[in-house]
Amino acid sequence: MVAPRDEIKGHMIMKKVLLTTSALCVLGGFASAGGIERGSVPLSVMFEDGNYLQLGVTNARPAISGSHGSTVSALGIPTDTENLANPETLISAGLKMQLNEQLSFGFFLTNPYGASAEYTQGLYSTLSSTQLAGLGIAGVTGNTNLRADWRSTGYEAILKYQLNEHASVYGGLRAVTSSADIAIPIQLVTASAAAAGNTFAFDYYAQGEKRTDLGYVLGAAYEIPDIAARVAITYRSEIEHSFDVKETASRNLGGTLSTALGGFSETESTLKVRMPQSLTIDFQTGIAEDTLLFGSAKWVEWSVWEVRTEQYENQTNGNIVSFENDTWTYSLGIGRRINDNLSVFGSLGYEEARGGEGNRLAPTDGTRSLSVGGSYTFDDGTTIRAGVQHALVGGTEVSDGALGTTEFEDNTVTTFGMSVGFSF
Repeated sequence: MVAPRDEIKGHMIMKKVLLTTSALCVLGGFASAGGIERGSVPLSVMFEDGNYLQLGVTNARPAISGSHGSTVSALGIPTDTENLANPETLISAGLKMQLNEQLSFGFFLTNPYGASAEYTQGLYSTLSSTQLAGLGIAGVTGNTNLRADWRSTGYEAILKYQLNEHASVYGGLRAVTSSADIAIPIQLVTASAAAAGNTFAFDYYAQGEKRTDLGYVLGAAYEIPDIAARVAITYRSEIEHSFDVKETASRNLGGTLSTALGGFSETESTLKVRMPQSLTIDFQTGIAEDTLLFGSAKWVEWSVWEVRTEQYENQTNGNIVSFENDTWTYSLGIGRRINDNLSVFGSLGYEEARGGEGNRLAPTDGTRSLSVGGSYTFDDGTTIRAGVQHALVGGTEVSDGALGTTEFEDNTVTTFGMSVGFSF
């Protein structure tokens, strides 16, 4: 029996409503991702009808700051770190080409990982000779803030095969290009070295040259078109970067820059960093006329990620930065069609706080977020999407040894996203 035309039209509209809203949730997902994860691949593009192109941009504005203990204040060092996180702008693009009735090809461009943090005030920033003398580091002036930058571009090429009306499988290659640099002020290097039994008091710098490495993507989906239902499971493999790293140690002696004595001044080494594997489950289903429920659950193995450079480890017996725990991130939302052109959505996000020692370069633990937005589809099939996400970032504490702890709490990230999609 053939379904009435209006019923078929309703099913297609329901499908379109959720695809536009779920794509917007991906664009606005900056704050609800663990580790240094930033942009996600808009894989819903692969389930659009015919040929389709989607272009997106996201701007995230974090407000992350902490407060040192009273012992720090007694040394004449401000207790407020001020905002350490810089705004970040991410891009995304997804192209789907329908090769025949069963086979389609997709190509995606994203900024999958990133970090842009710098302390401009407080114990982790550049200190004067008087402030450093109070910490037992005499005759030296600070030369750098604690800062870190990680930049990446990701590419995915995917083939999707439609097994039948309900089931499909997909897979392909992914490549990630990354570069990174970090600076650690003398007071933090000295404290870490002293804890390892070494006397090493220098500013530390490390720069990793741009590197591109490969991984793969595998996935499967099951759909029930009559109720616009779909469940998709996507696995992304680990990618290991092998950076060429330049490490530098120096100190500022009354305006004269001196290299390290009895340690190292500038060396080159190799740094291996494992970008974690992940598993994502996305779902959607119609729950009423013109209304869809959608959501996702994502696991990422962030516990394997660390930055451990050769010379820094020699002096401190430790890594520069790492994450203790894997992350599970969840979202749940509702999309609603207002008319043939306009739809809106709302979504909640959650990532569990794991506890443990905080991380100065990523001093957050868990998130709770709210996203709202909408989309408008023109008669020619062009769709514009826009939305905003506001996230409450879980607090954490960082140990400063004899100086007590630095507490990070009541922090937020506000993210704005926009994309445009074309059927052709």
